Amino acid sequence: MKFPFDMDAFASMASNDSGLQQVMSSLSREEIELIQKILADPNSISSLFDMLPEVSQNQISNFISEIFNTPHKALSLYKQCRFFEARKLLIRTIDIFSNPPNTLISGLDTVVNFVTRRVKALCYELLGRVEWELGKSANSFKYHKIAYDIAVEIEDADTTAKALLGIGIFHWHHGRLQKGEGHLLNALEYVDKTDDQWETKNKILTSLCTLYQNIGEYDKAIEFSQRALNLSQKAADYSSYALCLNNHACLLADHGNYREAQTYLEAGLEILKVHKDTGVEALLLNNMAMLTMQHGQRHKAFEQVSSLLGRALDFGVTANSYNIQAMTLHNLGIFHQDTGDIKQARDSFGRALSLFHRIGSRLYEAKTMMRIGRLLEQDLGAYEDACEYFKKAVSVIEKTRATFKKESYRISYASIEAEPYELIINNLLYQGRTGEALEYVERSKSRALVDLLCTKLHKHTNPNNPEKLEQALRLLNEIEEIQTTLENIASREMPSSSDSSRSDNLIDSLIRNLRIKEDQFQSCSAELTISDPAISSLLKVQPFSINDIQGQLDEHTLFLELFQANDQLHLLALSGTGPPRAVKIPVLTLQEAWQTVQALMVSFKQKTGLDVRSHDFIRHIRKPLSQLYDLLILPFKREIATSERLIFSPHLFWHYLPFHALYDKEHKNYLCDQIEISFTPSASILSLCKSKERTEREKALILCHDNGDLPHVFREGELLAGAFYPHADLAQKDIASLSILKQAHRFDVVHFACHGRYVPDQPFLSGISIPPHPDSKRQSYLLDFFDHDLDCSLVTLSACESGLTSYTNGDELIGMGRTIFAAGAAAIMVSLWEVADSSTCYFMENFYWHYGKNKKTKTKALQLAMQAVKSVDKWAHPYFWAPFIIMGDWR
Repeated sequence: MKFPFDMDAFASMASNDSGLQQVMSSLSREEIELIQKILADPNSISSLFDMLPEVSQNQISNFISEIFNTPHKALSLYKQCRFFEARKLLIRTIDIFSNPPNTLISGLDTVVNFVTRRVKALCYELLGRVEWELGKSANSFKYHKIAYDIAVEIEDADTTAKALLGIGIFHWHHGRLQKGEGHLLNALEYVDKTDDQWETKNKILTSLCTLYQNIGEYDKAIEFSQRALNLSQKAADYSSYALCLNNHACLLADHGNYREAQTYLEAGLEILKVHKDTGVEALLLNNMAMLTMQHGQRHKAFEQVSSLLGRALDFGVTANSYNIQAMTLHNLGIFHQDTGDIKQARDSFGRALSLFHRIGSRLYEAKTMMRIGRLLEQDLGAYEDACEYFKKAVSVIEKTRATFKKESYRISYASIEAEPYELIINNLLYQGRTGEALEYVERSKSRALVDLLCTKLHKHTNPNNPEKLEQALRLLNEIEEIQTTLENIASREMPSSSDSSRSDNLIDSLIRNLRIKEDQFQSCSAELTISDPAISSLLKVQPFSINDIQGQLDEHTLFLELFQANDQLHLLALSGTGPPRAVKIPVLTLQEAWQTVQALMVSFKQKTGLDVRSHDFIRHIRKPLSQLYDLLILPFKREIATSERLIFSPHLFWHYLPFHALYDKEHKNYLCDQIEISFTPSASILSLCKSKERTEREKALILCHDNGDLPHVFREGELLAGAFYPHADLAQKDIASLSILKQAHRFDVVHFACHGRYVPDQPFLSGISIPPHPDSKRQSYLLDFFDHDLDCSLVTLSACESGLTSYTNGDELIGMGRTIFAAGAAAIMVSLWEVADSSTCYFMENFYWHYGKNKKTKTKALQLAMQAVKSVDKWAHPYFWAPFIIMGDWR
């Protein structure tokens, strides 16, 4: 019987294989020399083979044939989307490798053992991909985990990287995006240590590109997309290159470059005409269809889109690929809805939802639920049914966001997933369910900041409902046990074919039980929110209910929440008692509102018409302030007249507007003359700030710094020190540095008088002129504050533009205010624009006299200080008296 392999080819492969080389290096010198001699002399191995019994020859022949042929055959079947055939072949190969042949040579046995286990790992890895396509995500994770464990045990970096890639994709599609990112980056580290013989690096790069696109981290997505493009082009890996072109096209489309995106997709489809890869082709066909439908000529687009999606669906059905089918059915639903075929649209969306649920792709489940909700609402008028789908979509989004450990990821993810909140808020308001709408407005706002503050502001207290707390903790323990069991099952070797269905049934049962326990925990947490909100927040950051928001208000306080949708502005007012009231302002679309606010900001910065009697002032300042007063304040004239205090919770760019300077032309006064005013990013943040119970105002730390153009800054510091005498520490000139904040827990008030700098495009470069350390020459940036604990009643930034922030679609504020809240302050006073030195000194003197000496609330002291500055003729322009706002605990 002839030896079944060309030894010259085997020797060449062995010398270039990093894994085999590593195994060889672990052998004794005698064993290495013997193996090298065998490899160098093809006749010797053939002679040795001929000396073996026929049974052994057959065993070795089959074994070697499987080593070199099966992975290639299985991969070919996988690329053709012939998943059932690939699965059968892989399972048979794994069975064969369970009993590797004995060569009777110790060193050679070591090499054979390595090769055997590596091929098993590769087969498990590919089996994981096959199971993923067939909709068995739990099996997919299990097989990738087995592949990973084998690869780590044999210290094979190439195969470890492949397995980590599969595990990372599993976590990502199940909504654990940051965990997925960690595994993918780990895979990249492994593959960078090798010669990447399985061409894994490109797949990792393309996966990271798509993951970062899902998070909203577009700079990272573009970086990895370009790296993948360059690598696949250089390696002449045509299938991967087509996939890279697809990913890059999606990024271009996200940024509005539709024509260029279409060019990339066309190039990818041309490549696949020659170099077939059914799965990649189906993906490109889907994206080409959606791009054509959205941006093609309408009368030509329908037929083309129908053809493209029809071909993609045929691929998915023929291949039994649930991934391809689900994606295509989702897009077909959009197509049918757009063409008015509502019955077909609903059927397509329903089938896609079922498949996404089966696969376990929670992110796409949420997108499909949102689409079904829109169809029910817009085309069938079924508002209540639509609302339920919107709620489910929001629930998935919030669970996904909760998995992020990085705050920046929470911010960017919330930004790209803002649409479901707009849909459900509009829906609830249309139904007259104002209280629920207000709750979802709260859930849409500054959630990353809420999550951050929850870990800092709540301290463990004795539970009011110990039985419910015990139940919640028990459920958490049971959830963890089920998750551990699933992980243990995933780490075991694959069962035999006869046990496969039984294993699948066990996994499905555990997953169902896990979801039941998670639902029970949600219910338990909801009860704890009512009876014991402080304890509940330690278990899970809960959204605020209408009762929670009203609990923050007394009978003298009115809360006014803004929510800017694309086509209208919603205002929702709530007092300490009674139901909420909503007002819709359709004349203020997103674009119109932003232009109005932006024009005012420009006028304030340009100090337009500093003489309040001038035409410029009346035209550019008073008139728009009056128009906005009529739109935003007049609808709530009755509620304001019976209140002492108004708390604004702005949205998006409305954070930039000085609401207190809105002008009442009927009574010829400003809003701040009528009522005390404060601000909060959301009612949730107001609650967290108030929960600190920091209302003391006895001791103050005052830091003053001048670069040479703030002649009144040291005078300001001395006046404020007088307001807190004898409990004030005044640090001026070279003594003033951020390092003094290490003692800030001893103070009730911390005041910074200095220059401020706001960088809109790069907010983390914003900061104040006070240096971080006495020997430092640079300014302090936002990040410098994160190392300090500002457990204070009030932190004031008497600096230019200290209150300006960048905003995101998820209404996450990024600026000095966010930083000071994160450092622990219960309230902050910041400025909305560049302030004047002399008027600011007078303003602060008045504010602290009323706040520190007369014991007024922060909002009352602010109102009195504004009126004091405004009464001086030369400072009557709002530029001088209106820049400062109070955020957080107003007391």
